[in-house]
Amino acid sequence: MKKYWIVTTLVGLDRPGIVAAVSKVLFKSGCNIEELSSSILKRQFAMILIATSPRQNTAAQIREACLREKSLRGMEIHVKDVLPNKLRHYKQPPSQPFIITVIGKDRPGLVYGVTEILAKHEINITNFDARVTKMRGKIDYTQIYEVEIPEKVDIAFLKRKLAERGKKLQVDIDLQHRNIFRAINEI
Repeated sequence: MKKYWIVTTLVGLDRPGIVAAVSKVLFKSGCNIEELSSSILKRQFAMILIATSPRQNTAAQIREACLREKSLRGMEIHVKDVLPNKLRHYKQPPSQPFIITVIGKDRPGLVYGVTEILAKHEINITNFDARVTKMRGKIDYTQIYEVEIPEKVDIAFLKRKLAERGKKLQVDIDLQHRNIFRAINEI
């Protein structure tokens, strides 16, 4: 059976039942959820999912069905049909997985300060989380980046650049290979 692909995004005030309502609409439309990611930031719920459909050009029908769901009222909903060749991952050059952590006082420009360096070195961010945390009795702003660093990048040079930027921004920036990070932080 041929698969057709749709991408759905939702943003709005968090409340119980959002995921259930969307998954119900997709199920009743004969769709299968292939991948899904969601998060809540300051009571704002955001979700993106990729689903397959047995029929072509179903995005408008899925969106209309979502808009009829009572528990989805007030949500911003976007659904689009996607060609399979548009779902391929970014063609990453040979690379290694690393984790970058940034901890310090929150201020404008922290995300840009780190991502500017990553972009200059063609480092792809595969996952990113940033939030205010309370650690050791004090409030800090914590960023955790999962990145793919191309093998052509000199890791020692990159560490120096990140350390210099950390001093300028008055934050601690640490770079570790993902395997080391996981081994150290495993419970």
